[in-house]
Amino acid sequence: TTYKAILYHITEDFYRYDTTLRISFYAEDNPFVEPVILHRNFDNGYGVFALVNKSELVFNN
Repeated sequence: TTYKAILYHITEDFYRYDTTLRISFYAEDNPFVEPVILHRNFDNGYGVFALVNKSELVFNN
């Protein structure tokens, strides 16, 4: 049997952007939730510049 583990190494900016994006999706149709400000690392702009590195480990049993 072969097992594969995939690890994603992300920057803090990517983590914060992804977290606030998910919160905003959950709060979209709820009138009782405060507005969510998406994380960004650009001045006078929208979005985030981030890096993601993927590592794959294969284990043979």
